[in-house]
Amino acid sequence: MSNQRIGGEMGQQVSGANAASVTLTVVFLACAGAYLRAALISRGWARGAWACHVVMALAMVAMVWAWGMEIPLIVYVVVFTAAATYFVYLWLERIDCATGNHRLYHAVMMASMVLMALVMFAPAAGGGTGHAGGHRHSSASDMPMSMPGMDAGGGGLATSMPAWASAVAAIAATGYAVVALGIFYVIVRGPRRPYADLLMSAGMAGAFALML
Repeated sequence: MSNQRIGGEMGQQVSGANAASVTLTVVFLACAGAYLRAALISRGWARGAWACHVVMALAMVAMVWAWGMEIPLIVYVVVFTAAATYFVYLWLERIDCATGNHRLYHAVMMASMVLMALVMFAPAAGGGTGHAGGHRHSSASDMPMSMPGMDAGGGGLATSMPAWASAVAAIAATGYAVVALGIFYVIVRGPRRPYADLLMSAGMAGAFALML
């Protein structure tokens, strides 16, 4: 393969990665805004629930850009393990909040953020360096997305992942896609219009899919 062809393919990938990053950034910022509004008009446990979703949406904005890898893995793990635990507590205690009867689902959402972080930092399959290490040799401007499948800063056209990470990403992408379809049906049927939840689940499905 000629250097010109390789350069063209890498250029197309960088352009595609930037487009995906910008699209997902818009989606997650819209979600963060909607969740922040809900948090500000809520009280008590409900405010905490919406605040968790604000943090989740903003974390996703970071994750779709290379600088998201500058945030230590332990931060993602601790924050979203705590958020998942919060929703599990609400579920166990049957505490009423704005999420209705879906507290356990929201706990799973927060837990999926831990999984996403683990996949992001997973070592490349067959390689000696981790995905996080792969970002140490490139600047944020060189690498538009931190998602493994969209890595455009290394010597290859994409960063491979271990089988377990690919399996987690595939399952999560499928799960979120099914949830998005379910929420879309709720919107069509009415009278509820959870547009932010639709955007969030669709965005998460897309983000996990880009890891494959």
